[in-house]
Amino acid sequence: LGAPKPPPFPTSYSARLQMVMPYVGLSQPIDVHTDGRARRQVVSYWGGLDVFYLDEAGPSCEVVPRAADGETAATAAVALPPWKLFHFFPDLALFERVPGATATVRGVACAVWHRREDDYAVDGNFVGQYWYYASIATGAPARFSMLGHNVVTNSHFDNYTWEYLELVDRAPDPAVFLAPAGCESAPVLAMLTQRCGRSLAGPSMLGKSSTCSRPPDSTPPGSTSFRKTSYSGCRRWSR
Repeated sequence: LGAPKPPPFPTSYSARLQMVMPYVGLSQPIDVHTDGRARRQVVSYWGGLDVFYLDEAGPSCEVVPRAADGETAATAAVALPPWKLFHFFPDLALFERVPGATATVRGVACAVWHRREDDYAVDGNFVGQYWYYASIATGAPARFSMLGHNVVTNSHFDNYTWEYLELVDRAPDPAVFLAPAGCESAPVLAMLTQRCGRSLAGPSMLGKSSTCSRPPDSTPPGSTSFRKTSYSGCRRWSR
């Protein structure tokens, strides 16, 4: 079945993704450009309808249509503070390859990795199931499917599938990261709700104490953490 693990995920890349919630018929196209060295990222939803320009070291911005009457809309910019980048690939150090398991994803023969999470919530009884699929021939990512919290954008417990439709393993053109002029004078979004949690995507917090922080320090815009904001505190996670 080829190598036991796929090649390391790139830190600078362009990708065409699709986030699917099958039972509600939602299929959301997402285009991503990431420069890991410069710590910048552009995340575009619905073909550019809603775009985030994220910079971990400098001002960030969201450009989105805004309507006052519910019928007509104009593009508006919202300024954001320096913001952590999204991690669109799972942390495979937390997963185990399923021996002998294969699956076909969009015509590609794939190996399968799995992660089970038995306990997410202080006052809940959720069991998260996560599957990652990569091409047996090339190791290229094909799909990340979950019945659990959306660990890519840190959202509520549900049925999500991330389809990796295209991946270009090189740094994007720097011009891609230039935010529109309107971002310079845009109002700053005030976000005061504290959140805490951990992620299976990107750097792991397994075995470490969770810490609460304001969203500009830890949570991507428009997302929620593993824990609901009503929870009173964080606790230690361990294997």
